[in-house]
Amino acid sequence: MRLLPELLLTPTGWESDRAVAITDGRIAAVEPVGAPRRTDVALPGRALLPGTVNSHCHTFQSLLRGLGDDLDFMGWRDRVLYPFSQRLDRAGIALGAAFAFAEMLKQGATTCVDFFYLQDAGNDNAEAVIEAARAIGIRLVLARAMYDWDGAPARYRETPADAARRVRELIAAHRHDETVVVQPAPHSPHGASAAMIQAGWEIAESERSVFHIHVAEGQYEGERTLREHGATPIRYLDRLGVLGPRMVGVHCVWLDDAEIALMGARGAALAYCPGSNMFLGDGITRLPEMLR
Repeated sequence: MRLLPELLLTPTGWESDRAVAITDGRIAAVEPVGAPRRTDVALPGRALLPGTVNSHCHTFQSLLRGLGDDLDFMGWRDRVLYPFSQRLDRAGIALGAAFAFAEMLKQGATTCVDFFYLQDAGNDNAEAVIEAARAIGIRLVLARAMYDWDGAPARYRETPADAARRVRELIAAHRHDETVVVQPAPHSPHGASAAMIQAGWEIAESERSVFHIHVAEGQYEGERTLREHGATPIRYLDRLGVLGPRMVGVHCVWLDDAEIALMGARGAALAYCPGSNMFLGDGITRLPEMLR
């Protein structure tokens, strides 16, 4: 079978008069259209491009849609996220994941990073998300959260030792999976202790992967890390020795010029979440400055 779009996005840019040959469900070649073939699928008026990547989400939260409109982050967290997430069992978690994955595929996102933290002291719920990804047919990075702040619901929380062991077990269980990758995700500078953050970084180092962490989503986090650690979030992570090319910082809204420069100098990456940031009124990530 060949797909014949009007336009095709290739590494060198947009091209016309190109066919994408598919063999056994895989792209076999990109070639000139040439003579028509019986199995050609014409796509007039359409562009064909690689699937996009959703670099950060919490799939179970698809079931919370509409429950916290017009609340700020703290109001949404305390009045919606915490109480409702405690009511989700394994089947509900799987349903929320399947719903979110199907929506992503419909919009052209073929890879998803699900930052997942409803652990219940194990990996069974994470496996439910992985099963949903397989059933829907999306490529999944399961960012297995590591969370020990005592203000969060009990089902989120683990000790650093337990979290590290379970993350390693989940990585090992899916090491040879072609469509699932498991990576560590210490929750945030306010949701994970220094020991937890460093445990996540150590796993990433040993696995030669990245780790994911929420950073400076709201002003409250900078105020808290200054009070508790004497540094803003990025400077605190740098002090811990984890700010570097293995780190994917999620949100990164409230950074000053020096922190942006420090992220760049250390080679850290950003997962940009404009929709979430706007919905909760967190602010605007300074993306133009980060790209310079």
